Parts: sequence; structure tokens; C-alpha cells
Amino acid sequence: MLDIIGRYTDQHQYNIHSTKTKIVPTNATIHLGLQRTNKRENEINIDDRIKLARRAKYSLMSSGLHGTNGVDPITGYNIYKTYILPRLLYGLEILPLTKGQIEILEKFHKNTLRHIQSRSQRTATSAIYLLLGAIPVEGELHKRQLSMLYSLLSAKNQTIQDLLQRQSSINFDNPKSFFFCSMETLQIYNLPNIWELQSNLPIKSKWKTLVNFKMSNYWNNALQIDTVQKTSLKYLAIKHIKTGKPHISYTTL
Repeated sequence: MLDIIGRYTDQHQYNIHSTKTKIVPTNATIHLGLQRTNKRENEINIDDRIKLARRAKYSLMSSGLHGTNGVDPITGYNIYKTYILPRLLYGLEILPLTKGQIEILEKFHKNTLRHIQSRSQRTATSAIYLLLGAIPVEGELHKRQLSMLYSLLSAKNQTIQDLLQRQSSINFDNPKSFFFCSMETLQIYNLPNIWELQSNLPIKSKWKTLVNFKMSNYWNNALQIDTVQKTSLKYLAIKHIKTGKPHISYTTL
């Protein structure tokens, strides 16, 4: 196995860091907060994140995060975004998650937002998001993925830049690669590709504003299309919905 590692590192031109590498006689280890395993790596990490987020959610119920007779929906959503959502998604933006795996996270995300608003289980998903000005968990993952990509592109460390150049060239067609997933995400939101960003990288504040604008418009359009198709939501008054903002009915409480 050591010979295999040696040949692989020579082939891909990088060195094994002695203090950041360890050999373990088991099938799993923790690296940068993620479980690295031979099998079911994504599922194991998703399960861990949901358990952590659920514990954080329960610990905040005494502060009023319990829906009915608790804090107002906007305050509850802000608490959720600050203390629970980061625990739910930590580190997952670098994993090549499937649609089914994202749906597992989506279920927790959606149910929590529904609970914050004291809505019934039968409430349409699009209404749950549009009333709060929230986006699905897939969009939240994309936001973190693009933030990670920007950090790599803007890094001043030459080793990181060399690694970025090599990996974006070698793994541009590898579905399990972070760079392949990032390029797909950039296409979804009609953002510049990696090579365009490398040659003309905007400052962080402009990039953040651009990503938020594109992402909010994309998800709001998708959710409003779904709303129009449901007769039960004809009184939602989507013309009053602003990108990334709570519904007017919440701001006038």
C-alpha cells in the first residue's frame, strides 16, 4: 500500500505531509471534521450532521424556537441560520452528494422551517420557503461550495494555486471531484467558469453580492413557478415577494 501511495504521489506531483497523514488499521478515520470511510462515506457524514443539527435545535427551544407561542418566524429563521444550519451543512459542500442524499438534508431543513412558522405538514414546500425568503438546502450547499471555490482561487499560497491548476485540469470530467461539481454549480446560476474567474477574479464583496443575487433569483423563480401551478396557493400574493426577503405578511406582524 505504501508503494502504491508513493507511485500515485509521483504521478500527480505532490508530497505526503508527515504530520497530516496517518495510517489506521480500521475502515474509517476523521479528517477535517469529516468521516473518511471505505463505504457509505456520504451517508455517514449526513447522518452525523443531522444528529448534530437536531441537538442544536432542541437546545434552542428554551429560547423560543418552538413554533407556536415562540419567537416570531423571522427571528426563528435568523436563529436557525446562525446556530443550526451551519452545523447541518458543515463540510458537506466538498462531498459529491447525490440527489437522494441532498433530499435527506432537505427533509430536515424543510421540516424545521415549517416548524418555525407553525405550519401543518400539508403546507406546500414553495410556500414554506417563499414566506421566509429562504432557499432549499441544495442552494445553501451551492452557496458554501462557491465560497470555498473563491477561497481557493484567491489564495496567495503558490502551493494551493498549483494544486488548483492541476486538479481543475485533471478532474474537470470527474463527477466525484470538487472542481467538477463546482463547474456544474457555476453553470446552474449562469456564473463565470473557473478559468474566467482565474483570469479576472472580482473582489470578495462583489463576488458575494453576485452569487447571492443570482442564487436568490434562480430559486425564487423556481419556487414561484411551483406556486402558480398550485391552486391552493392562489392567495399567497407572490407579486409582493421580494428576492431573499420575508413575505409582507411577516414583516407587518
